Amino acid sequence: MTDIGLLVSSANPVPDHAAGLTDDERAALLLLAKQRSTDMDAKQVTQPMKRDKRERPQWLVAVAAFAVVLIVAGLAVFLTGDPDEAAPAVTD
Repeated sequence: MTDIGLLVSSANPVPDHAAGLTDDERAALLLLAKQRSTDMDAKQVTQPMKRDKRERPQWLVAVAAFAVVLIVAGLAVFLTGDPDEAAPAVTD
C-alpha cells in the first residue's frame, strides 16, 4: 500500500475495515483526484490594467476641501456677527 493509501485508510471514519474501500477503489479514487487537480483551467491576464483617465490628483481634492471649510467658517462668522455692536432695540 502506498503512503497516500495509508493516509486514506487512517483517515477513514468507518470502524469496520470490511466496509471500507478496497485497494482498487482507493486507486480509482486517487486517479480521479489526480485527474481533477491537473484539469484546472487557469488563465492569466495578458493586458496590464488601464488607469482611469478621469482620476483627479489627491492634492487638488485636498485644496478644494480646505477652500470649502474656509468658506463655511467665514459664512458662520459673518452671519453670527458680534451682538455688542447692535443698537439697543428701545430708545427713550
